[in-house]
Amino acid sequence: MQRTLLQISLGPVEESIPLWRGLQETFVLDELEPGSFDLMALVYRRLSAGEYDDPVVQRAKGIYRREWVRANLLAEHTKEIAATLREAGIRALYVEGSPLADRFYPERGLRPSWFVDVLVDEQASVTARDVLAGAGWTTPAGPVADPGDPVALNHADRTVCVLRSSLSYDFVMPEDPASSNGPLWESARPFALDGAEIPVPGPTETLLAVCTSGARVKPTASVQWIVDAVMIIRSDEVDFERLAELARARGQTLRVREVLSYLSTLPETSIPAPVLARLDAAAVSPRERLAYALAARSLRAGGSLPEHAARHLAAASNRSLPGAVVTFPEYLRRRWGLSHTWELPYAAGRRIARRRRAS
Repeated sequence: MQRTLLQISLGPVEESIPLWRGLQETFVLDELEPGSFDLMALVYRRLSAGEYDDPVVQRAKGIYRREWVRANLLAEHTKEIAATLREAGIRALYVEGSPLADRFYPERGLRPSWFVDVLVDEQASVTARDVLAGAGWTTPAGPVADPGDPVALNHADRTVCVLRSSLSYDFVMPEDPASSNGPLWESARPFALDGAEIPVPGPTETLLAVCTSGARVKPTASVQWIVDAVMIIRSDEVDFERLAELARARGQTLRVREVLSYLSTLPETSIPAPVLARLDAAAVSPRERLAYALAARSLRAGGSLPEHAARHLAAASNRSLPGAVVTFPEYLRRRWGLSHTWELPYAAGRRIARRRRAS
């Protein structure tokens, strides 16, 4: 059903209406998984463009209106955060959220938005947290598990600001991790968000960011990143050759190759064939293949262990693959806050038991 909803959301009106009618016998709006529910504003807009109406479409219209209101609130918070960090001398980029919706979507209310997404330099991340805390954003209690992990700050109106210093834990330059975000900063440009200038990365770099952070296993599945990628591609501003080179340099060749191959099957989404061929022919190291398998595929039997293993591969980029394997128990001990490595089997057993009870 999710695939059909994507086709309805992104395809021509004359094809969307028959597809929607074909769903009527099995479609129950209240039983949709969150990832599919995020498409309903787009579904409403596509069907209403064809002057199609039914009770579910009317409910989808209400969803669209709610998202429009929330998107406007998010835009205000984005401007406030940008002004606060700028006054503190902290450079920041706004990769997703309101700027992405306004830059690439036909209407602001068509992209469900839950958070302000802010990228800062790693050395400025703690200062940025403190500055935003002083501006009324509540920071999480306790230490951050890893300095590179995103931090969620909350506003009294339940808006969330996600502060991060990297697109993902595996978006790294092995020779110089500090320069990993270099292309994003270099492509930065001002974008007018309701009259305020907000720094954003270029379209190519934004697409890379969406693919890098979106195409991986997450606790809550979502197709929002797929729609984001399609909308960016439809802007006709993406340099696909540069995208392929940036993906290769930062260990994202497999991820970007799989994403572009999938996106090329969606309606009205054109990917240059030479770029796909180049990515198909690109050499990929065993290390990248292993990291991608751990991070991008659903290895549910391992719980969180595959993700921890992928994180360690990225963190140990200066070690050989066997060396990374040998040091993984110590990494996991620190990650889980244990005193000794011999406690790992017991800790893993407790996590497995909790997961089974929750399911």
